[in-house]
Amino acid sequence: MHFSKIKLSNSTVVAVVFTMATIAVSCQPKLGETQIASPDSAPNQVVEGMSAVQSRNSQRQMRIESPLMEIYNQDPEDAYELFPKGFVVYGYNEQGFLETEIVAKRARHRLVKTEESWEAFGDVVVRNFVKGTRIDTDTLF
Repeated sequence: MHFSKIKLSNSTVVAVVFTMATIAVSCQPKLGETQIASPDSAPNQVVEGMSAVQSRNSQRQMRIESPLMEIYNQDPEDAYELFPKGFVVYGYNEQGFLETEIVAKRARHRLVKTEESWEAFGDVVVRNFVKGTRIDTDTLF
């Protein structure tokens, strides 16, 4: 019998090895099944790099910045916004000067009917620049 030498290019060898590796990995046992998440537990809206300004009569009152905001309003009686990666709130006085800064690792804003509440959690720092004071706490309501 006569065997001839087969010449393979580098790209052919790479393609063959890649194909074999793909087959070997795809023949692995199946991964575990995941549980289906309830749509009611997921946020209705997710905002990355959020920034908002509240003003009255063209006068800035408050500015909020957060890397991530999640809005949950499936239940109109209990709508809320979460800031799971923290937030910074800047409060301005009547003359338009920065007066207060609040920094927190997590926060929640709740609006039920006409009642509004804010909660900040985790290494909360409140600075009042006008009075020159600073408060460090774990939770702020």
